[in-house]
Amino acid sequence: MTYTRDKYSLIRHTGTVTHVCDGDTLDVEIAFGWFGTKKETIRIRFAGMDTPELRSQDAYAKEAEQYVVARVLNRRVSVLIARLKGSGQYVTGTHGRVVGVIYPHRFRPSLNVKLVKCGLAKVYPRAMCTWMTDKLWRDLKAAETYAKRKHLNIWTEQHILRCWDTTTVIGVGLVLCLILIVVAL
Repeated sequence: MTYTRDKYSLIRHTGTVTHVCDGDTLDVEIAFGWFGTKKETIRIRFAGMDTPELRSQDAYAKEAEQYVVARVLNRRVSVLIARLKGSGQYVTGTHGRVVGVIYPHRFRPSLNVKLVKCGLAKVYPRAMCTWMTDKLWRDLKAAETYAKRKHLNIWTEQHILRCWDTTTVIGVGLVLCLILIVVAL
């Protein structure tokens, strides 16, 4: 699935990060109107990627949050946001947050790509990111491939095993027991 110009328009805003909620969500104060007289704070969910949740007690969740805080809190950033043509509404994620790509002011690559390349985030399936340009999608996938190959942070074997929740382990155990019973018969 590729980005289609007829469905979305990409808008770039510049603003100041006022709050970092976690490793993949932050608040940006954006100035609009003549001479920036009207200001609006928008909660932005990083597009195309996901970091571990803070409530999960995953050590990499806090590390991802600190990574974002150190690079953009109280600093100016550029934000690339998609709007649906015709309605003018921003593209939002499952929790109603505006989805965007964060660029530390005048720097490339995006913070989205940097988090993935450091092994602090994983990439969403392409189908969930239909508004993204193909180049951005390729950059995210290349960053994830690099992090996996280098076994960085969330891609370490210990972390992958630790992330298996108990229901998965119980389910696998039951399947193995059934196989042993069938083989024994």
